[in-house]
Amino acid sequence: GDVLIGEEKAKMIVFDANCNGVFGETGSMAGSKLTQGDKVWVGTGNISLEDAYVESLPLGKYFLHEGSYYDISITPENFAEVVPSDVKLGKVEVSSPGFLLELREGNDVLYISNTEGGELDIPVGDYEVTTPGFRRKEKGKIWELQGEPGSTKIPFSVSEGNTTEVAVGPPLKLVVNHTMRREGTGFVVSLKFEIQGSKGEKYKYLRKNGQKVKLPEVVIKNEKGKEVKTGHFEYG
Repeated sequence: GDVLIGEEKAKMIVFDANCNGVFGETGSMAGSKLTQGDKVWVGTGNISLEDAYVESLPLGKYFLHEGSYYDISITPENFAEVVPSDVKLGKVEVSSPGFLLELREGNDVLYISNTEGGELDIPVGDYEVTTPGFRRKEKGKIWELQGEPGSTKIPFSVSEGNTTEVAVGPPLKLVVNHTMRREGTGFVVSLKFEIQGSKGEKYKYLRKNGQKVKLPEVVIKNEKGKEVKTGHFEYG
């Protein structure tokens, strides 16, 4: 439906991403476990539900829209109420544009994103990056690199009026790890493909317009250089 965000009239679609029949629930942390919340899309013009879901962002403690923070709530009658948040702000800077970070502050989850790079306002607090990610739009296509939850813990603090650098993301490394076990009179070798960031964080999926991108091909050769097996690495 239509909502008023500040002085701007926009369209909002809320998705029941955790499939429990309740709209407007935010993500939350209990110990190291994340409880999935809902997702929200805000924009103008016509868009299909499928495309809106691809572009939607998870709903966290605050709703971030064009650099400003809002409180969002869904009434029992499924009406959305969006009001500016009265929070003190500092700034974070991530070295690469297009970051989408899932942060933990106590039991609350906050999602921040910046498509243009540079500094971004963020509520004052002590945070930990629980899942890093990146999203960029190029020539009408949306590219996403989704981090692997729990692959790293990056704590940082944000104070009012100051800028904190958060070092995640590029340069990325494409790494192939292997394990070997004896089986019968021979050995079985397992190969695992990983995308790793500058702080050792791991990225789980690469998507284009919501669809997983095929991973690189692997070619196995014998001691004489003859190909004996080819295929693609797989996710998971």
